[in-house]
Amino acid sequence: MPAFNTSTAFVVSIIVLLAFFVYRWALPKPIPGIPYDRKSANRLLGDVPDALKHVSETKEMVSFLVGRCEKLNSPVVQVFLRPFQRPRVVVMDGRESVRLSSCHILIYHHIRLTISTGHMIS
Repeated sequence: MPAFNTSTAFVVSIIVLLAFFVYRWALPKPIPGIPYDRKSANRLLGDVPDALKHVSETKEMVSFLVGRCEKLNSPVVQVFLRPFQRPRVVVMDGRESVRLSSCHILIYHHIRLTISTGHMIS
C-alpha cells in the first residue's frame, strides 16, 4: 500500500480548493435589490428542481411564477431557471412592468422581464 506523503496531500488540497472555487463560480448570481429565493441561489440548478416538481404536478409554469411572487411577497422577483445564466426577472404587476420597461430601460436592458400574461419584454 503506497504511503500518503505531503505531495499527495498538496495535490488533493489543490483539487478540493479548485473544486470549491468552481462550485462558487457556477452558483446563480442574484441581481441586488430584487427579491429571490435564498435556497435556490445556493443550488447549482437554482429554481429548476422546484419548477420541474411544480410543472409535473400542475402542468403549467405560470402558476409556479405566481407562487414564487406570493412566497416572496413581492410583485417583482427573480428566478434562476437556467444554470450558468443570468436570472429571469418576473413582474406580476402591470403598472410595475410598464414603469420598468419605460423608465428604467437603461438599467434593465440586459434583463428579460416576464409579465403574468406570458408576454416577454426584451
